[in-house]
Amino acid sequence: MPLSQVMVPLDANLAAGEETGAVGFLTMVWFLVLVYRNGLRTLKDWTSDVNGAVGLGALLGCTAILVHCLVDFNLQIPAHVALFYLLCTIAVADTQFGTRRHLRRPARNALISDIESWAERPEERSTS
Repeated sequence: MPLSQVMVPLDANLAAGEETGAVGFLTMVWFLVLVYRNGLRTLKDWTSDVNGAVGLGALLGCTAILVHCLVDFNLQIPAHVALFYLLCTIAVADTQFGTRRHLRRPARNALISDIESWAERPEERSTS
């Protein structure tokens, strides 16, 4: 084989295993197992819950990037890696989409009632 011809693996996952060794490859597999195990836990009732649907979309995005890795070296582009880690983070996060509006009003009402009750009792306030 001539020196100008370089043998490279045809799979990005195999290339990562070749470059980092067994410890790096097992770390990569461990990370993916954790992402999918925790990501699948967030999919409870995804058909009617916005949080589960967002997690499902992020997990499917991670899967699409990994499937694309089988035929191309797309994770060598920094923007693709950043997108992959962002999708992994969204997939495993305890998202609260759609619940914030429901939490604001009771919290505001509780704060207003606390202020009103404090204003009704001037003897408890300090005069310093």
